[in-house]
Amino acid sequence: MKTPQKINLRSRERRIQRKLILKNLRKTEIIISDDEVEFFRKYPEELELMTDTLAAKKLYLWLAAGFGFLLVALSIFFRFNPIIGDDNLFHGFFLDLTFEGGVALWGAAITVYLLEIVLDNQTDINEAYRQAVMKRISGEKRQ
Repeated sequence: MKTPQKINLRSRERRIQRKLILKNLRKTEIIISDDEVEFFRKYPEELELMTDTLAAKKLYLWLAAGFGFLLVALSIFFRFNPIIGDDNLFHGFFLDLTFEGGVALWGAAITVYLLEIVLDNQTDINEAYRQAVMKRISGEKRQ
C-alpha cells in the first residue's frame, strides 16, 4: 500500500488533524461536526491522511514517550520530595517502579517508531519491485 503524499499544512490545519486523530481514538460511534465537514471540503486530501496508519502510530508513540517522560520526571521529583511517607522501603520501591516504567516506555516508543519507519520504507520498496515485475510480465505477454 502506497503511503499518501504528505502535504504542507499550516499550524491550524495540523492542530485540526491531530485533534481529529485523538478524537477518534478508541471510538466506535462516528460523529462528524460541521467544522470537520468544512475542513475536509477545503482539504479533501486530508481524508487520505486520516487513514495513514503510520501517522496515527507516530502520534500514539509520541504520547507513550510523553507519558514515559512524565513518569521519569515524577520519580525524580518524588526522590527529592518524599510525599508518600517516611518508609524507605516503600518509597524506594515506588521510585524504582516509576522510573523503570518511564524508561521502558521511552525505549519501547523509540524502538517501535524506528521499526515503523523502516517497515514503511521497506513496504514502499516492495511495492515498487512488485510494480516493476508486473510491468515486465505484462510486457512479455504482448510480445
